Amino acid sequence: MDYHATNRSEDGVIRMPVDGFAFRNIEERWPKFKEEPHNIMLSLAADGVNPFGELRYTYSVWLIFTINYNILPWISIKRKHIILTMIVPSVNLFKIKKN
Repeated sequence: MDYHATNRSEDGVIRMPVDGFAFRNIEERWPKFKEEPHNIMLSLAADGVNPFGELRYTYSVWLIFTINYNILPWISIKRKHIILTMIVPSVNLFKIKKN
């Protein structure tokens, strides 16, 4: 669970998310969080899906995923490690004009 703390990029090249600007910003704002390498770093990702694949419907579904960045980067993106957190139904923002 401490892979991100022990294997950071030394040459400034982003090889995993913890090398990026967002994670450095979090560690600068909350330095106590960085002190314990076993703190869990999660990411939320959203993806909008039209459930029937047709544009004439006025609703869509948003899938919210949670990804754990404490494990190895090539394992964290595998299907069995990505957690479906929420399914949010919503109205489609793009209205289709009828002829």
